[in-house]
Amino acid sequence: MKLDLDCVRKVLLCVENNTGLRKFCFFIDSGLEESEIIIGNTPAPPPDYQKKLLKEFDNDTLIYHVNYCIEAGLLTTNQPLGTYRTVIEDLTPQGHSFLETIRDNNIWSGVKGIASKIGVKSLESVIQISSNVLTQLIKAQFGM
Repeated sequence: MKLDLDCVRKVLLCVENNTGLRKFCFFIDSGLEESEIIIGNTPAPPPDYQKKLLKEFDNDTLIYHVNYCIEAGLLTTNQPLGTYRTVIEDLTPQGHSFLETIRDNNIWSGVKGIASKIGVKSLESVIQISSNVLTQLIKAQFGM
């Protein structure tokens, strides 16, 4: 599946808004509902925050990017990937740091524009670009 950096950003924002000390969030993979029924479980509906994301991204895209964020070290979980219900404990320190550099819509648009202009699409490159953009904005504030 093609990496959708907008989906990565939306997942990080969603997790930040729906987790806290001793408060986890979760994502339901509706593609595995039949498996839940086979093992005798009643499928659960996705939480409201997931329903909101499902208006922008289909289930497979969303779950792929949730898992990608876990594997990329941006989110923490205490369970294996590929389950019906993926519980997210929180953003990692790297996830928090990256989100802070891309939180603002204008900065995010600029980061995506730079990435597109130079032809990079990897998360690592976008993290580097966002860090450099932030550095330049800080320098501009100090007249450097």
